Amino acid sequence: METNRNIGLLATSSRLLAPIIALSLACHAPPKQPDAPCGAAQTQDSAHSAPANAAQLGWADPQAAALAAEVLERMGGAEAWNRTRWIEWNFFDRRHHHWDRWTGDIVVEMDDQRVWANLNSDSGRAEIGAVPVTDPVQLKQMLSAAKNTWINDAYWMFMPYKLRDPGTRLVHAGFGEMADGRSAQVLELTFEGGAGNTPQNRYLVFVAEDSGLVEQWSFFANAADEEAALVGPWTDWFETNGIWLSASRGRGFDWKIAIHTAEPAVFNSASQANE
Repeated sequence: METNRNIGLLATSSRLLAPIIALSLACHAPPKQPDAPCGAAQTQDSAHSAPANAAQLGWADPQAAALAAEVLERMGGAEAWNRTRWIEWNFFDRRHHHWDRWTGDIVVEMDDQRVWANLNSDSGRAEIGAVPVTDPVQLKQMLSAAKNTWINDAYWMFMPYKLRDPGTRLVHAGFGEMADGRSAQVLELTFEGGAGNTPQNRYLVFVAEDSGLVEQWSFFANAADEEAALVGPWTDWFETNGIWLSASRGRGFDWKIAIHTAEPAVFNSASQANE
């Protein structure tokens, strides 16, 4: 069984995605139009369990820590998130992802390519046009690219669940106004100790006061930048299988989000990739 969310969204004036070819690495910004903010996302969340104690959480000041905890609870809480195992989503009609949170298995699909990989190992397999990739150099490149692409795209999908990931630094930055005029508490998110593919990134995360949910973010390619490279919405929140997810970053795309309660067939080959 599964729950599925199909939403027609109105396009916004947000900057559009730059093309990504052949599962190329997505964690850098081409000139003019960045593919995506992606700094913290390599806290890969390959296990389904939440950190066992506070020492494993990223640093946060007391007010930021309390707000992050409130956001997590508002989205269903740690227990519901930890119960969630199989998730799939579509990234701006460019890539389709399948994720087994308990094992770290992922499947990344783009055009005629499909890559089975595991976030905790270097093994996996790939196909181009349903033809297995047998060249070891090409396969290694595709596995690495798929993981980095997944890291980027998963951060667009799950960032509010990752505010306290190891290596993060979270500061309560006061109150601000979102693009729609509503008031929000603002969290400043940066990264410590070289965490992530792009630890120099910085985010401002807007938690709407009326909903208690993350409803806007600002991405800074470098922490010292004064002007955001991207400001975008987190809207169309909906509840599925006990957790809350946002189905819109603007731009009018259907994210085709699905939570599965039984293992999808696409993972049958993924388990073989990790043997």
